[in-house]
Amino acid sequence: MYPKQEVSCMNENKRCILIVDDEPKMVRALRDFFKAGGFCVLGAKDGIEALEIFFIFFTVKHFS
Repeated sequence: MYPKQEVSCMNENKRCILIVDDEPKMVRALRDFFKAGGFCVLGAKDGIEALEIFFIFFTVKHFS
């Protein structure tokens, strides 16, 4: 579900951004833009997927 390169960047102590949009082209464009700025970027196609990503990656990283 989540590309390995996206998951691995969570372990590099980078600032992370979660992009949520139902248009894949928009998610890719924003992902490329923020990656170029040195951010770890995760993308979701809708609110449900965004919540899954948030609870899997962001809560584990900051609260464990």
